[in-house]
Amino acid sequence: RRYNLTTESLQAELAAQGSSLSVMRKSYKKSLEEFKVLSLKVRNRVKVSDEDIKNYYQTNPKLFEGEEEVRVRDIFLAIPPGSKPAEEAAIKTLAEKTAARVKGGESFPKVAKEVSHGPSANEGGDLGWLRHGTLHPDLARVAFSMKPKETSGVIRTKQGFHILQVEERRMGTGKDYEKVKEEIRDRLTNEQIRTFTDQYVAELRKDALIDVKIPELRN
Repeated sequence: RRYNLTTESLQAELAAQGSSLSVMRKSYKKSLEEFKVLSLKVRNRVKVSDEDIKNYYQTNPKLFEGEEEVRVRDIFLAIPPGSKPAEEAAIKTLAEKTAARVKGGESFPKVAKEVSHGPSANEGGDLGWLRHGTLHPDLARVAFSMKPKETSGVIRTKQGFHILQVEERRMGTGKDYEKVKEEIRDRLTNEQIRTFTDQYVAELRKDALIDVKIPELRN
């Protein structure tokens, strides 16, 4: 499924590499058996208490504090697919004139309702409260650098031209301990598994009897 291969194409790929399905199955079976043994040996050592979780939560406040948010309005002028350079230039000119209207004192919501092609046009371009990662990167860079009531210039994206206005800024509420408790437990468990796996493999290597058959490598 991962490589979008049929059984026939997989067999052909394996044959080209001098292998076969039966060899691949044996290899996967051996790997899974080794993984199960390793998991059993390591899992017995893993212990994550509620105290460990609470301590992690308290000593890593930045991981769970609220994120910065901005309430943004957007005027969007779309560039239709297949537009010619002259048509795109005309849309850009309209976007620049629209930005000038808002910066000249006209109401952003009013202009958005008149001009914007975006889905929020009927709401005056209101996109609501947004966090990092919820906007196009080019728009986010501008939005999170603006002050309340500030209006941007024309911003070009692949789909068209945007004009943004930041209504308000705030810090969102932090993540409550009870809501992230199991997330922290999983994180600490996985960290311990990695640590104990490395230790267990090192112990196996230390106790292993290695008989070097090649004389040149004995030194």
